[in-house]
Amino acid sequence: MTFVRLSILLLSSAPLLAAAPQLAREAAVCMEVRPGQFASARIMSAKLFSRIGVRIVWRTLSRCPQGALRIDVSDHTPEALRPAALAYSMPFEGVHIRIFWDRIQRAVPPSRLNALLAYVLAHEIAHMLQGTAYHAPAGLMRAHWDAEDFTRMPGLRLPFTRDDIARIHSGMDRRLSAPRPPALPGIANTEAVE
Repeated sequence: MTFVRLSILLLSSAPLLAAAPQLAREAAVCMEVRPGQFASARIMSAKLFSRIGVRIVWRTLSRCPQGALRIDVSDHTPEALRPAALAYSMPFEGVHIRIFWDRIQRAVPPSRLNALLAYVLAHEIAHMLQGTAYHAPAGLMRAHWDAEDFTRMPGLRLPFTRDDIARIHSGMDRRLSAPRPPALPGIANTEAVE
């Protein structure tokens, strides 16, 4: 099984100029450089977060601080591992996300891969930032996207709901103000998107 490691670290951001919209919350996201869809998906997922006042800063793993969220990208996901899922996160454990790239590639036509990957990244990062397994009845944080949701993804027209935004901001505030305990091996507090 091939994995690419990504990491996320929450950072407080300095206030921006008064004329510019303020992004009071920032998350640094680190990943191995990977050709193809990953560059576009990173930009698209960052744009989804910027719309809700969260700045995503992408960095390479070699410049990523310790204690960060970690995302594994699987190219050869075992069929028995969460068979219907495109990814999963461990929001209560607070560290790990796993993206099933091979399944994402089979889920939509090639012209929609960038958008779907961006939404899967945003969905799982949002779980971690919220610190919950909550799923919304509609929008980006919906547990099971339908055909209409998939058609809205390429234009970034599948948004976070107001409740999602409040949960993300509140979760980020909690993460910034309280140290996270170390991950406990064998704890399976997971949430998947299908």
